[in-house]
Amino acid sequence: MSMRTKYLLPLLLAAALSGCRKPEPIVESETPVFSVHGSLGNASIDLEAGVNGYYMHSSYASEQQMIYAYSGELKQEGCGWPCPSGLRVKVYDYRSYMTMPTNIDSALYVGYFNFASADSLTANFTPQLLGDSALSYLWDFGDGNQSSLAAPSHTYAAPGIYNVCLTVDFFNNNQACSSSICNTVPIGMLPACGAVFTSASLPGDSVLFNSLALGTPPYSYSWNFGDSSMGSGPNPGHQYFGPGADSGIYHVSLTMNDANFCTSTFNRNIAINSATGCMANFDWQTATNPFSVVVIEWTDAGGAVWSTLGGPQGSSTFEVLSVEEYDRNENGLRTKKVHMRVNCSLYNGVNSMPLTNADIVFAFAYP
Repeated sequence: MSMRTKYLLPLLLAAALSGCRKPEPIVESETPVFSVHGSLGNASIDLEAGVNGYYMHSSYASEQQMIYAYSGELKQEGCGWPCPSGLRVKVYDYRSYMTMPTNIDSALYVGYFNFASADSLTANFTPQLLGDSALSYLWDFGDGNQSSLAAPSHTYAAPGIYNVCLTVDFFNNNQACSSSICNTVPIGMLPACGAVFTSASLPGDSVLFNSLALGTPPYSYSWNFGDSSMGSGPNPGHQYFGPGADSGIYHVSLTMNDANFCTSTFNRNIAINSATGCMANFDWQTATNPFSVVVIEWTDAGGAVWSTLGGPQGSSTFEVLSVEEYDRNENGLRTKKVHMRVNCSLYNGVNSMPLTNADIVFAFAYP
């Protein structure tokens, strides 16, 4: 079902024949509300809902790691996605729905947006190890992909918060041992809150912890020191009692809650002074974007998908000119009518194609 609006356009005729006024004829026409006009490659692109079988499909969905994406697709009726000669615009909310409800008014607003390009979706991972010799590495990037490299880089397909795990096998103190660690990593976005901590080993197998929190204060802290002991506060100290069964390596977890009921958990393996075991941790570096990000996709007549995610965007721009409430769509969902101006590069894995001077009016559904 199309999102179409019919307007009655009166054509006023003033006539004075024998002092009588003739009835005014009513001319009925359909004016497209949703459209794309601009240049795509070396040709123009002119698509309008209600013309040549095109219609406006609007939706939203929870994608990777509970990040919401608002989508608008101008495509042929009865065609799924990807749909030949169709254009899709997706705006990713920068917050995880697990920590803060999605809000389209905070994610779609008048102003400039950044493209979720490959640059902003790439993370560089670095291991931190304690042990004689690392024999193998296994990285799980939380999106179904893995690596056996020591310090890999990985590019994600979409913004989100991913649970990344590292397992390292060692030969340590003349015997084999293994250590694992997992943490959530924000990609292409800034989480609503977060917490990390460092540790310093003190004489007598005691450890001092120092935390750093991101969110809305005041914060509450809950510590699991890995030896069946719990703690609280931002910078606690804890006394361990020798290597024990864990060879002096303890898995410590901090859970932080802020004033907006946002929760974040950070994990780290720590070693006391008398440790004899092996240990793995990791750090990461990303080009985190603290605002909502955009993906544009064009499917050509042959069915190949061209996307802004395929390469760098350089001086590309995505500007939202207006956002206003619109009718409910064919699924009964509320929608926003959004007017955009776009200049970007689209990639199909081999070649690139410019989308320039694009004037886009789309609908986006929301909860």
